[in-house]
Amino acid sequence: MLEELLPAPVLSVGLTGHRNIAMYGVAAEAVEHGIAAVLGALQRALAPAFAREAAFFSTAAPTMRLVSMGAEGADLLGARAADKLGIEVAYIMPFAWDEYRSDFLPSSAAVAGEKIARAASLLELPGRRDEGPRAYERANEVILSNIDLLLAVWDGARARGRAGTGDVVQAAVVKGVPIIVINPQAPNSAAILAEAASDDFEAPVAGDLARRPLAEDLTDFVHGVLRPPTRLVRRQGLIDLIAETPRTGAWRIEYPLLLKLVAGHPLAGRVSRPAATASVATAGKGMSDPEAQARLDKIERARKAIDGLAVRYGRLFRSSSVSQYLIVILGVWISGVIGLLVSFLSAATIVVQLLANGLVLVDAMVRVRRRWQERWLDYRVVAEQLRWLRFRYSFGLGAARQTPIEPRGTRSWIDWYAQRMAHALGPPQGKIDAASIAAAAHELTESEIPRQIEYHRVTFRQLGQLERRLSFSAQAALVAAAAVAILLMFGPTRAGGLASIGWKQFAIGLLAVLPATTTALNGMRLEADLVRLVERSAQTIALLFRVKRVILASPEDYDHVAANMQRLAAIMGSELAEWRSVIESRRARDMRRRIGRKRDVFRAWRRVRPGV
Repeated sequence: MLEELLPAPVLSVGLTGHRNIAMYGVAAEAVEHGIAAVLGALQRALAPAFAREAAFFSTAAPTMRLVSMGAEGADLLGARAADKLGIEVAYIMPFAWDEYRSDFLPSSAAVAGEKIARAASLLELPGRRDEGPRAYERANEVILSNIDLLLAVWDGARARGRAGTGDVVQAAVVKGVPIIVINPQAPNSAAILAEAASDDFEAPVAGDLARRPLAEDLTDFVHGVLRPPTRLVRRQGLIDLIAETPRTGAWRIEYPLLLKLVAGHPLAGRVSRPAATASVATAGKGMSDPEAQARLDKIERARKAIDGLAVRYGRLFRSSSVSQYLIVILGVWISGVIGLLVSFLSAATIVVQLLANGLVLVDAMVRVRRRWQERWLDYRVVAEQLRWLRFRYSFGLGAARQTPIEPRGTRSWIDWYAQRMAHALGPPQGKIDAASIAAAAHELTESEIPRQIEYHRVTFRQLGQLERRLSFSAQAALVAAAAVAILLMFGPTRAGGLASIGWKQFAIGLLAVLPATTTALNGMRLEADLVRLVERSAQTIALLFRVKRVILASPEDYDHVAANMQRLAAIMGSELAEWRSVIESRRARDMRRRIGRKRDVFRAWRRVRPGV
C-alpha cells in the first residue's frame, strides 16, 4: 500500500448563526451550552466513525476542525465552546482583521481578538466595504467549500438580508452539505435537517425541510458523512487505489512501440507544474505555515504517485488493445505463409489461428478482470483533481462538490477522495491580497495554460499522424486486395486458364490476408478512438486560448480569477469525465443484460418446474 495516498482522518464542521445573540447572559450561556453539546457529541463519535472505515484513511489520529467567520454572536459563542473542548478553529474573514474589527461591539471585539490570536489558522479574504454583502457571501462560500457538515444556530426563517444565516443554510442545502440546526430559542434541542429527496431536480427551500431530533450517539451520523460510497461498484476504484504498490514501469510495450514505429516518436507525457510555485502554494503575504506546506507536499506526492499509476495502466490498456489486433494480423500472415511455402503443414494454420485467438481472449480477460481501463481513467481524473486542488487551495477553496441534482448516495469514489484530501489540508493561513491574486492570474496565463496548450498540440500532432498512417495502411491493404482480385479475374484470359497461372496460390493467400489486415487496422483505429482524441485535443486548445483571453481581459480580482480557475479545471476534466461516463454506461448495460439473462433463466426454470 502507498501510505501517502491515504487521506488524514479529519472532520471539518462549519459554524454559522445569528449575530444578534449577546455574548453574555442567560441566553448566551444556553446557546453556548447547546453548541458545546453538539460539538462534544461529534467529537466523541469521531474515533468510532473513522474506525469503521480505517482502511481508507491514514493512521494519523482523528481530528475535528471548526471553520467559522468568527462573527459577532453565535460564531464567537461557538469558538468559545470549541476552545473549551480542545477543538481547533479556523477563521475565514471577509476582510483584513483591522477592517473586520469594526463589525463587533466593543465588548465583543476583545473576545474576537483573543480567539483569533489563538486560532489554528486565519484566512483574510480581499473584501471591500463598497462591495456590500458580497464580501460576506464570499467568506460563506469559502467556508462551505471546506466543511463536511454545517452547524447552524438558526431560527428557521429566511435571511433578512443578503449573506445572512438563512442564506448560508440554503446554500448548504443546494450543495448537499449535511446540516445540524440549533434553534436559538430552544438551544438544547438540536435537530438534523432532512436531506432533499433524490428525485428533486430543484433544490428545496431550507425552511420547508423536515427536522429529526439529534441522537445522543452520533457515530452513525458522522460515519454517514465521512464514509466512501457504500456500493461496491462505486468504491471498487478506491479499493484498487489503496491496494496499489510501488512498481517501476510497465511490462507492456506494444502501444509505445506502435507510436515509435508509425508516428515516429513516443507520445509525450502530460505536463506537470513545477513543485515549487510560490504564487499558488500560498494564500498571499504572510503565508508561512510549515504544517500547511507539509500537507501540500503530501498532496503533490499523492498526485505524482497516482499520475504515475494512470500512465502505467494507460499503457497496459492501450498495449493490450493494440496487441489483440497485431496478434490477429500476425496470425493471418503466418497462416498465409505456411499455406504457401510449406503446403504439407497446412493443418498447422489451424493451430496458429487457435493460438492467436486464445491469446487475444486471455489478454482481454486479464484486461477486464484487472480493470486496466477503469484504473487508467479513474487515476487520471484523481490526479487532475489533485493538481487543480493546489490552485483552489491558494484561494481558500476546497474540492468541488457534486452537482446539486445528484443524491449523496450516487457520488463516485473520486469525488469522495478529492474532498477528503482537501479537508485534510484545511483552509490556508494568510492574507489574500491584490498581489497574490495577480500572481495567481499570471501563473495561469503564463505557465499553466501554455503548458497544457503545448501538451495538447503535441498530442494533436502525434495522434493525428498515427491516425493518418494507420488509415493509409488500411486503405493500402484494401486497394492491394482489390488489385489482386482484378489480376486474378482477368489474368486467366491471357494465360489460357486459371490453372496456368503460377502465382494463383499466392494471389489467393493475399486475398485472404489483406482484407483481414484492413479490418484489424481499422479496428485498432476505432479501439484507440484516435479521431475523437485528435478532435478533442484541437477543441481543448481552442478553449484554453479562449480562457486565456478572458483572464487577460477580466479584472484581476478574487471573483474573476477564481471563476476562471474553475472554468479551466472543468475544461481539463471534461474529456476524462466523458470517457468515464461511457464506461459507466457500458457497465450499466452489461449489468442489465446479466440481470435479464438471469431473469429469463429463472422464468424458464419456473415453467419447467411450475410447482416450485
